[in-house]
Amino acid sequence: MRVRIGLAAELKGVPSSTLRRWEKEGKLLPVERTMRGHRRYKLTQLEGRKENGEGETKERIVLGYARVSATKQKKEQERQQEQLKTFAQQQGGKLKKVYTDIA
Repeated sequence: MRVRIGLAAELKGVPSSTLRRWEKEGKLLPVERTMRGHRRYKLTQLEGRKENGEGETKERIVLGYARVSATKQKKEQERQQEQLKTFAQQQGGKLKKVYTDIA
């Protein structure tokens, strides 16, 4: 899976400017650029894992999103996160991160 520079930076725990600098230094190159010049990175590349011969990873990485409309629904949001974790395991993957939102 290919991701934009903002998400790539978040997964690496660095600002986007650091990824741009690493590209100039040849440390971490994007796998492609869109027609408008936007960088795209592979998840496997960001995590430093090797790919098998078919270009797929052996372990699936799952990113989740849990949202509720009010702070009093915090328990519901926690339940959503548990469901995401269960789903990831059923699909043979690992829940890397859950993005949460209260809006």
